Parts: sequence; C-alpha cells; structure tokens
Amino acid sequence: MIREVFLSIVPLILIPVLTVTQETQLPQDETGKVIYEAVVHRGNLTPDSLQKLSIKWVHTFYKNPSAVTKENKLGIIKIEHKFDVCDVDKKTGKRYKAGRIKYTLTIKFKDGRYKYELTDFKYIANRYIPIEEWLNSKDPKHKMNMQPIL
Repeated sequence: MIREVFLSIVPLILIPVLTVTQETQLPQDETGKVIYEAVVHRGNLTPDSLQKLSIKWVHTFYKNPSAVTKENKLGIIKIEHKFDVCDVDKKTGKRYKAGRIKYTLTIKFKDGRYKYELTDFKYIANRYIPIEEWLNSKDPKHKMNMQPIL
C-alpha cells in the first residue's frame, strides 16, 4: 500500500533533481522548502489500524526499521533515511557511488485516511547540500549545482 506509493513518488522527485535543468520545478511549500505530500483514503479503517499497517510496511521496506524510525507515537510515524546515488563512468562503464540522498518521511493518520510527507531532502557528498540551495537561481553556484553529475 504505502510501499507502492513511496516507490512511485520518490523517483518522481529525485530523478529530476539528479538530472536537473535550470527550468526544473520541484514541489515547494510557502517557505521554499522542497516537499511532496499526499493524502490517501483507505475506506473505514481506523487511525490505529492504518498505523499498524504502516509499521508492518516499514518493517518490510527498510533493512533496519528501528534505526530509521525516529518517531512512532499515536497518530504519527517519522522516518529518516538515506540511500546511495550511483553514476556511471563514461570511459570505463563502471558504476560508482556519487553521493547519498537523505530524506524524512512523515506519515500521519486519521479516520479512513493517512497523509505522507517527504521532506528535508539533502544531497550528501562532501557536505550536506539542501535541495533548496540548488534551486536558488540568485546563488552564484546555481549553474554548477544544476549541472548533471558526469
């Protein structure tokens, strides 16, 4: 349930970031922070049963669910995770680790629905780089940030 939604949403957000052009528009809140959120309706399920299903999903989706789960209390689950981003060397054809993407997934539960938010995206190379920094066209490093990784 949530896995399919998550697996379809993250690439939609992250692929444009990694192959960015200057015209790329990512979903942002009123403060300019990149955020993707959606509400999913699930019939007459209670918040408690939705949360139990989500916890079950977390335990099947993540290798170490206790390490990524930062908050699990009534009505909310908060996950912080990061994954490797790879690139291919054009000369050798070998894949190499180009960095990591860190994100926060927050899931909130109400009667018959849940809301998930993907936020706090950071590209980790030599330092944390908030994605919002890439989108700031007034920043002198903007053009460099917007170039695809070669």
